[in-house]
Amino acid sequence: MLNYFSNNQSYANHIVIDIYLKEKMYDNAIRAVIIKDNLFDLDQYYEELSRQYPEEYFKAYKKLLVPFADSKMGRSHYRDIVSYLGRMRKIKGFEIEFKDLVENLNKRYVNRPAFLDE
Repeated sequence: MLNYFSNNQSYANHIVIDIYLKEKMYDNAIRAVIIKDNLFDLDQYYEELSRQYPEEYFKAYKKLLVPFADSKMGRSHYRDIVSYLGRMRKIKGFEIEFKDLVENLNKRYVNRPAFLDE
């Protein structure tokens, strides 16, 4: 059954990831989440996987956050960015990298006062 869902894209990979988690196949679950390559899925599985795979999680958030920030403007979008940053800040062992990322975002978006307000 797992092979069927893994190879059938018409079914959301969420089913496969949920099965991996239920079966304690965490290495497979993190690979599947990272492959999905989007912030929404990282966020969805944050609680289950970020503590076990902090480096993978931090790097994935970092890779996806700047393009996401570039994609839109507006306070609602900026609040989403801040929410993702809040998740990243909780990942242990990356305090310096997190601080550097925030400083870079502040410099990059200096002309977006609403972004900086959030």
